[in-house]
Amino acid sequence: MPFRLFQLPDRLQKHFRVLGILVIIGIIIYMLSGDLVWSARGQQELPPLPVAIEIYSQLTGNDTSWTAHAVLQEEFTLRHYLVIQNILRHVRPYVFYLYVSHLTMSIPVEFEKRMNEEYPNVELVRHSALSSISFSDILRLLASSKGGVYFSLDVLLQPPFGDLLRQNQCLVDTRLRIVSVQPSCPYFTNPSALEAYQRPLVSDHPDDTRSVAILLSKDTFDRLNPFHSLDPLTNSDRVWNSLIWQAHCSCDQLEPVRHAEAVIPNTVHYIWFSSNTWNMTFMQLISVLSNLKINRVIRVFIHSNTDPTGPHWDWLKHRYGDKIARRYYPQPKYIHGKEIKSTWIQHSCDIARLTVLQRHGGMYFDWDAIVLKSHEELRYYDGVMGLDRPWSFGLSNGHIMFSAKSEFLRLYKSNYVNYDRLSWGKTSIYAPREIYQKHPYLLKVPSHFMKCEADDTLLDTSRSRANLTALTPYFAFHFSSEPEELFKFELNFTSVARLDNLFGDVVRHVMDYPG
Repeated sequence: MPFRLFQLPDRLQKHFRVLGILVIIGIIIYMLSGDLVWSARGQQELPPLPVAIEIYSQLTGNDTSWTAHAVLQEEFTLRHYLVIQNILRHVRPYVFYLYVSHLTMSIPVEFEKRMNEEYPNVELVRHSALSSISFSDILRLLASSKGGVYFSLDVLLQPPFGDLLRQNQCLVDTRLRIVSVQPSCPYFTNPSALEAYQRPLVSDHPDDTRSVAILLSKDTFDRLNPFHSLDPLTNSDRVWNSLIWQAHCSCDQLEPVRHAEAVIPNTVHYIWFSSNTWNMTFMQLISVLSNLKINRVIRVFIHSNTDPTGPHWDWLKHRYGDKIARRYYPQPKYIHGKEIKSTWIQHSCDIARLTVLQRHGGMYFDWDAIVLKSHEELRYYDGVMGLDRPWSFGLSNGHIMFSAKSEFLRLYKSNYVNYDRLSWGKTSIYAPREIYQKHPYLLKVPSHFMKCEADDTLLDTSRSRANLTALTPYFAFHFSSEPEELFKFELNFTSVARLDNLFGDVVRHVMDYPG
């Protein structure tokens, strides 16, 4: 008979079983009450934050814990999704804790699915104790994670925020919409010291580009975007499109690889489709001349279904004939089996430029784009695109650079399977923006790649010199309309020499460039 220290009577054993069941029920009720934090994904308990961060620090050797915290206190909408996406792109925390303050509150399926797919580091946490957030609650969250950043879900960060965050051990917005506490912050040894770090971080004006963050309240959101859509086609508001771009794209993003040697050939490609005789214009001549003189390209390829003619073509062929190569290229009539009308030349040119660059690599220029300074430093990236207007929601395809093996270029061209002949911008400029949002490391997007000016600025004689000076940071200039249509006289080297406006200054900049 095995040795037993003691044996409880059957009646006591029954009492202990009942007591054990009651203890288990009590633990379950306690956890459901919200006093313990539970993850909404699989209803599994999160490890204590200090433990999780300690493990992270051991694995990465990083003592600074970029955890982000936010509390959802109302029904989840597109505005909240936009703010969360913006925070993730500017701060890039290794984990983002989104606390849901009501146990019955849910996130719409479409938003939860997108966040799960795009941002696996977002943890949805139910915590009924945070139904109303206070400053002490914020500090308690940050202290429990050995530092981090708290955001209210009504702020949009702007590019300067990333640098400000890294350079300051403590950041406290005067209205407590942003609170950043690093492990070295004096708060952990002297809580009252945090008051000295308060400063206004969030601006109330949506078009304030100087602040590190702007307030996106529900009223502002509804006013700027009444359709509650991310599609710029349904909303042409300049401020709204600018806000969307800031939310999706950050100067703090992962930078694309810069190769040790240039990977984009120093060649330029132009495309022209026409059913009529092509008489080369002066504007077209200046565009090619700017690449020959400023970019010093080794070859200019002209892909067209008709031969250029006229005095400007004759002059170009006489001066630079050894660097000009004409290639016959029939106008594309189909994109992935979808017909392109012969009169929709822009659509044919869009797919042709991507096909040409995928075969040969190099630079592509629209005929109304002019080089302002050398692109040499950009040839070390696999792909380069930019905005031609600060408020544009898409990436311009009027001037692009790619290596033939660019993965971004492959994704861009393959997306034309979604070609919609009634929506020119959908696949040409909005699709590359969406690809860039998902793969920012595949494309270089300089902040001053190409400048586009309105017609009245081109013709303004009072500010021409000042405007030309303002173009100094840009690599290229894109005209918003054909210059030949703006002037009442023939454009040539003699007439342009007397023009006292921005157009004349830009053209003379090319003409006077050595080479």
